[in-house]
Amino acid sequence: MRKLTIGLAGLALLAAGPALADRNAANTCAAGFGSDAKLIYERALPGAAGGGDLPTVVRDAATALVKAGHVARASARSAAQAAGACLKQL
Repeated sequence: MRKLTIGLAGLALLAAGPALADRNAANTCAAGFGSDAKLIYERALPGAAGGGDLPTVVRDAATALVKAGHVARASARSAAQAAGACLKQL
């Protein structure tokens, strides 16, 4: 029984490897963002990483940031598109 438990724990760690690599790739992609895209990326990251519907997660994040006055409405669409492109890597 102990070998089975250790084996399953090891398998779980191996499965997490690609997820961490994907997160690193997405973060690297977003590293050069301007402030608006970076805010949207950071707000949408938990929902996107959790398996949420990416367009909905990004749209909701952008809308909330525009309404709060943190992102300019004029730049929200292009910033959200840039954030979504990087979040696809998750």
